[in-house]
Amino acid sequence: MPWQNPTKESFHKTAYELTFKEESMVKKHLIVVLVLSAGLLFFTSCSKEFQKETKLDRNWGKSFESAKQNQILNPEAGKEPKPVVGMEGQAAEKIIEKHKQSFEKDPKKEVYNINLGGRDRK
Repeated sequence: MPWQNPTKESFHKTAYELTFKEESMVKKHLIVVLVLSAGLLFFTSCSKEFQKETKLDRNWGKSFESAKQNQILNPEAGKEPKPVVGMEGQAAEKIIEKHKQSFEKDPKKEVYNINLGGRDRK
């Protein structure tokens, strides 16, 4: 047995010279190491100890609460029959007209040519 009577040749075996038993043992150890390292990586990534608190974590829910409070500010707002006070009709009409015209124009497309050292062909 190689572990009881070591010879010089037994210490210098290449990967191709391993016996079937030694090869299967190496594969088993490799699988165990990979499974353990994957499990360790999985469980430590889920841990709060290794994660820093972000701005999102610190402000979580503040936007919702702000919107909720703004809606509660005037609970009678939906019951008032008066129209909403806003812009004059002419100013609003000009803005809407400009908005409609912005869709009619074809935007000018810029063309970029990249020459990679060859001659320009026209």
